[in-house]
Amino acid sequence: MVAEAETSFTVAARRGSESVRTLAGTAVVTFVISSAWPLLTADAAELLGFEFSRDKQRYEVVSAAYIDVPPEGVYAVLTDYTQLHRISSLVVESADLGVDEDGRHLVFTHNEGCLALICRSLKKVEHLEVTPFSLVTTVALPGRSDVEFSRSEWRLQREGRGTRMDYALVTDINFWVPPIIGNYMLSRWLEKGAGRAITRIEYYAWHELYGDKAPASATDVGPEAKETDQAGQRP
Repeated sequence: MVAEAETSFTVAARRGSESVRTLAGTAVVTFVISSAWPLLTADAAELLGFEFSRDKQRYEVVSAAYIDVPPEGVYAVLTDYTQLHRISSLVVESADLGVDEDGRHLVFTHNEGCLALICRSLKKVEHLEVTPFSLVTTVALPGRSDVEFSRSEWRLQREGRGTRMDYALVTDINFWVPPIIGNYMLSRWLEKGAGRAITRIEYYAWHELYGDKAPASATDVGPEAKETDQAGQRP
């Protein structure tokens, strides 16, 4: 099971055969979902592409984004497990658990979210591995998590004055998701959340590096922002 899931993660992270169509003004641009996505420039946080798939209990998410802050700031936000709620209010609790007896750096997250009036809670203890300013990887410990398998990867690459951020997640969730929540509904919900998250990452990454001189485009996403979407779930 673990070997199969690891293979699935590798395929998801490197997949280049699928595409996402996104509307940019009046022109439709196709982005390939993989590390080979074209390197684009932007003036503020921008979700370049997003893909979601589900097969029974296996969920896969792949995305790419541009963050108008250098990798050092983005990396600082992604690895601050005492304040992950800054990225998404789906995170109700997170903690840095330090290094265990096996030398693994462990972190904890507790997420809660609702879609179509159906709410779920997900807790994970994960092994965190990093390459400073360029790679953040987590692998869940099944016996201490609400998942059978989960692996995520954030890849950061300097692009102009900002950061190209590629994300991949493969997870096997062992709780039931009702059929009323179809793939399209779940994909749209996750994509909206990804858009909000990258704007928040940019806001806090900017503050990590430059203090109060935040870009005007991000001034409305601080901790005081109380966003909800039409389904009533938190961003």
